Amino acid sequence: MATLHLSSLAIKQFRSFRELQISQLGQVNLITGKNGVGKSGLLEALRLYANSGSPRILRQLLSDRDELYRLQNQREELRESSAESDMVESVRNLFFGRPELYTQPTQIEIGPLGEPSAGLTVAAVSLVEEVGDDRVRRYRKTIQHSFFDIQGPGNGENVFVEQIAGLAIQVGSAPELAFPLNRLMDRGAMADYRLLAPRYPFTYVPAQGLSSRDVSTFWEQITLTDLETQVQSALNAVAPEAIEGINVIGSVGGRIDRTVIVKTAAAHQPLSLRSMGEGLVRAFGLSLALVNSRGGLLLVDEIDSGLHYSVQYEIWKLIFHLAQSLDIQVFATTHSWDSVAAFQQAAADNTELKGMLIRLQRRGDEIIPTLFDEHKLAIATREQIEVR
Repeated sequence: MATLHLSSLAIKQFRSFRELQISQLGQVNLITGKNGVGKSGLLEALRLYANSGSPRILRQLLSDRDELYRLQNQREELRESSAESDMVESVRNLFFGRPELYTQPTQIEIGPLGEPSAGLTVAAVSLVEEVGDDRVRRYRKTIQHSFFDIQGPGNGENVFVEQIAGLAIQVGSAPELAFPLNRLMDRGAMADYRLLAPRYPFTYVPAQGLSSRDVSTFWEQITLTDLETQVQSALNAVAPEAIEGINVIGSVGGRIDRTVIVKTAAAHQPLSLRSMGEGLVRAFGLSLALVNSRGGLLLVDEIDSGLHYSVQYEIWKLIFHLAQSLDIQVFATTHSWDSVAAFQQAAADNTELKGMLIRLQRRGDEIIPTLFDEHKLAIATREQIEVR
């Protein structure tokens, strides 16, 4: 039995989770539940945790949900003078209950249960900017957020120092990172802000699938390796005709528009993969994401999107196989009973790997997880007990 990257998970004060505790995780985890119970939010928490609280991921989470619209719609010349309140409004969406930040201590916590040394915290803090002799800007925390901070320089006079809204990001006992919110709109400025290297390799596949840029990048990382053969085998598990070769073509300058083509046994000329159906495109994206997650996490939102029910067992069978051989821990969400049933069958067939279904339910302001291991899930699917 493989050692799990995460054997449990606790999430506090993040998105819709006041406090979520999942006491057991599997190598392959399927997350179910009604709309609005936090399935996508759980994947977001894992993205943030796996990447050690990267401000880039924080910004991406806000952007993915259109929560930066106030800032993105501002004219460039207005951003510097009026953006702080809009940035605070955007960042409030990350915290449970959208609290009034900077008026009371507010902190997100993500990590394994009972292991504070492995946890991630993100707290709303007030900062003061300081420029040293090396002309590098640095930030330190202050006690209370306001427009100005009165300080005595030692000569009996008071000076006024403007405070800045910020976040304090900390991974375990590593040094804390003070990150000013006004950097969220500056992609270049964020390049210098990474507290630690990512905790694990991880790949995120949104419901609409990988972007063309991601497909191109991921393919270049595995082309002419054994992993390319794994992707081809994955496609052949669901393709209506045998695929003999795969390539991603396009000019170097047009990376985001590159096209996936395949050579089949029946066709004289290569075919666009998309011409063979959206299901194969989704299967290609999933297998490509899997092999690029070696030794880390694969996170998939709405895993059944674009997949016919008849191929879902083969997809789950592939996921279990690659999760085992490449040391990948998988977290995926679904609404589909077909996906649940296929997951259960694949989990039952792979006796060396632990599969876990996690059903999220809302009770008032709380979200409660119910866990189904392979045995409980087999009973639930046989008796058609609702687990979605």
